[in-house]
Amino acid sequence: MPLLISPSNGSTNIFTTTLLDWSDANATSYRVQVSTDSLFGSTVVDQLNVISSQYRIDTLVLDYNTKYFWRVNGTNNFGTGPWSLVSNFRTITQLPIAPVLSSPLNGAINVSLTPLLDWVDVINANTYRAQIATDSNFTSIVFDQSGISQSQVTVAASILNFDTTYFWKSPDKIHLARGYGHQSGNSVLLIFFRRRLHCYPR
Repeated sequence: MPLLISPSNGSTNIFTTTLLDWSDANATSYRVQVSTDSLFGSTVVDQLNVISSQYRIDTLVLDYNTKYFWRVNGTNNFGTGPWSLVSNFRTITQLPIAPVLSSPLNGAINVSLTPLLDWVDVINANTYRAQIATDSNFTSIVFDQSGISQSQVTVAASILNFDTTYFWKSPDKIHLARGYGHQSGNSVLLIFFRRRLHCYPR
């Protein structure tokens, strides 16, 4: 009987394209089932003839923020063995979209040296992070503030200079950044809208 290894029983924040892993069980092939109920009355995955002791679930199969149950059995020349013990896991919350920057407008001039950076609220975002740089690749960052609870932040004095072009962005901070890391709570989704602003003396 296979021993289910990963995701471990009761795991949370599992990607929707997760890899199911179990121990070898002297089998030539395996059957994998994934269901939203522990009795497997209906299945979202029912895969026969899996040769290895791993199976990757493709995209668009699992839903976000959903509890799933899974099990595996093995088959060899002597027949099919019993199902493994059932394990369960919960998938990640749906990812926020990238914020749309509101103010300052793209290409704005005569911007205050202490501007209010404002962007549209993003569903499912816990907090935000705002950055300002002197280049569009954000290799020279002059302002970097995280843990922003609202969709705006004011840049403090003595950070921006007169007659300078700056770029700013506000990546949303989320439960999990699918494809870019998997720390719970505060991983950054690296998709941005960029704005350029010019700061001049008034």
